[in-house]
Amino acid sequence: MVSFLDFTGSSGEPHIFWTIRMKNGDLIRVRQDLHITPKITHVYHWEEEPMSTIEELQALVDRINEEIPVDELVKLYLPAVTYEGALNLTGHSLEFYGCTDGTGRTVFNGTLHASESPDLNYISYFYDLDFVGTGDEVGLSLGRDGWAIGCTFTGYKTGVLAYGEGWVNLTECTFTDNQMGFHFNSTGRSASSVRYFDNIFTGNDTALLLENIPTDLTICFDGTRFEDNGTDIDNRCGPRVDTTNAIFA
Repeated sequence: MVSFLDFTGSSGEPHIFWTIRMKNGDLIRVRQDLHITPKITHVYHWEEEPMSTIEELQALVDRINEEIPVDELVKLYLPAVTYEGALNLTGHSLEFYGCTDGTGRTVFNGTLHASESPDLNYISYFYDLDFVGTGDEVGLSLGRDGWAIGCTFTGYKTGVLAYGEGWVNLTECTFTDNQMGFHFNSTGRSASSVRYFDNIFTGNDTALLLENIPTDLTICFDGTRFEDNGTDIDNRCGPRVDTTNAIFA
């Protein structure tokens, strides 16, 4: 079972109680005490830091890995530019925010790769980024936990790849004209969320390839639209997939 709890740094030390009623009439009560403390957050804006090219952005990421402890949050607000080439995340978990001020979008022409890092317990987030490929690469390659929100993936061999021990989520993302939209091939043991809501898969050879999924949880595609794909869902590992509220056109 999964419980979703919303809390802030001012929530203090709450007590969480679960009451489980078994089919045989037994009653189980479980208590957990949470100790919540504020987390230091570092924010980098494109107006204040050089990040107009992939080389400048890579240098900034490398500097963050050297200077910022891994248990502190880092947010990067990117300009409306097109990054040519690959960006490699080898250390710190990061949050990337693409440009949404109306001046243009943040575009990656290449691969954004976050390698496996078993010592990190934090999720890397990717907001409002456009990935545009040439047909023979991976757009977002994650060997650790990650979450793409409001991103687009077009023209890739694989739009998003989850591998290693990473759990990767998608929300409000669009996959168009890729050989494969989302390839889940992870052997980890945990899940961050089973919600894959309000995505669009259109014109892909294969929209979803579920090769390995870390848990036996049911993953849900509420509001996700599948249209004009060669194959909508290639479910090779047999996980429970809930498409009751998905749209197939």
